[in-house]
Amino acid sequence: MEEEVKLTVRNAPYIKVDLEGEPSNYTDFEVREQMVPLLDMLRTRHPTWVFTGGTYPRQSQEIRFIYVLEKGEVLGRITYDSYYGYQVTNKRIEDSMERKTDKCTSDTNVARRIVEKFFKPKTHAETVEEISQRASKITGAFSAQENYEKSKAEREFTTLVTREANADIPATMKRLNIPEDAEGGAGNVPNLRVRAGAAAALHEQASRREGTYLRDMGDKVAVYSFEPVGPEPGASRKLTYNEYEKTDIPHEIKVSYGMLKLVADGDALPDIGVRLDEGYYFICKKEKPSGKTEG
Repeated sequence: MEEEVKLTVRNAPYIKVDLEGEPSNYTDFEVREQMVPLLDMLRTRHPTWVFTGGTYPRQSQEIRFIYVLEKGEVLGRITYDSYYGYQVTNKRIEDSMERKTDKCTSDTNVARRIVEKFFKPKTHAETVEEISQRASKITGAFSAQENYEKSKAEREFTTLVTREANADIPATMKRLNIPEDAEGGAGNVPNLRVRAGAAAALHEQASRREGTYLRDMGDKVAVYSFEPVGPEPGASRKLTYNEYEKTDIPHEIKVSYGMLKLVADGDALPDIGVRLDEGYYFICKKEKPSGKTEG
């Protein structure tokens, strides 16, 4: 088991885990003195919480902000500023405020109450909302890039054919040594058109919160999906939630999940889905031969 790295302030240990995936030795760092009273309160009242430290700027030897985690889920962030005092934020706080993104106070007890009010695990609905927003952002960029590549290939192909005085297209491609399935080349226009269409469909599904949202929890996976309430088109949908052992994941989800595990965070696969960071995945809905859908 990896040895726990301790943060020390006045010989009081604080557990440190890697921040932003960067393995570092933080034994020489110290938690900002003003944050210690609040952290002492929270550690006593919430023994299952884990506190991770970070510096800003990175040249500083002082821990300037603290992330609070429970069972691997980030509940929120606490910062201390000499002007604003404690600054507490997470997605719930951001959504509850019109202009600011954090709640500020110089009172330690007030800060503790704010943290305990807002730092709670996400509900199923909040998890799906966050995943769908991130998936929509990635698929939107993916769709735009695919359409750009399609347009670029079509322009290149038109230029080549015009240059050859509208010669026979297959002969032109052969003469110019362009294979019909050339990746990203002029001869790949039909395939790029299909990919662009698939990217647009993926973005549309993510925007409408269709498909399946999956969270990798180690030995298990959490699967969120929307099921139609009635058979009629446009029927309202309800959120369903299931947990599966890795060996018991439904086949249609398991295949797409396995493919997305092979790509990098932030990558999208046409007709498959998107791999997000922090173990989250969006798996698109697929058409069955009978006209029904799966995924």
